[in-house]
Formats: sequence, C-alpha cells, structure tokens
Amino acid sequence: MGSEAEINLYVSIHAGCPELHADLIGVPRRLRAERLRTLATLGLTGVRGGVSAARTTGDPASAPADPQHARKVRLLERLGS
Repeated sequence: MGSEAEINLYVSIHAGCPELHADLIGVPRRLRAERLRTLATLGLTGVRGGVSAARTTGDPASAPADPQHARKVRLLERLGS
C-alpha cells in the first residue's frame, strides 16, 4: 500500500465536464496537474465558505492579514494567468 501522505490519481477529463475540459485543454500537458490542483484547492475553499470574488477584487489594503487569505488570493491570481 502507498503512503497516506501522498495520493496518486489518474484523472480523465472529458466533454462531460465542458467547463473543466475547456479550461484544461488550453494548458500545456505538463502543467495540467498543477492547474487541476489549483482549481481543486479553490473549490474546497469555496465549499468551506472561503474567499469570495468581492474580497479578491477589492482594495488589497483592506484584506485581512491572514496568511491563509493571502494564499487564497495568490491561487486566484494564478488562475487568472
């Protein structure tokens, strides 16, 4: 059995997930896993009631000094690039 610290997955994204497929098809193959991890992290953040679009587009000076918030903002910025 594998280590619990690492989980390896083989993921197939097909036309049944059109938004995800369209997003990932434009990403170079070697970067797709990182893109998927970033999207999953943001999805979990949203499910847990985390960052909203209004908080990330507002004045950065008004953002809380929470390190987790800063990480979430960086992840959202990476998605935009």
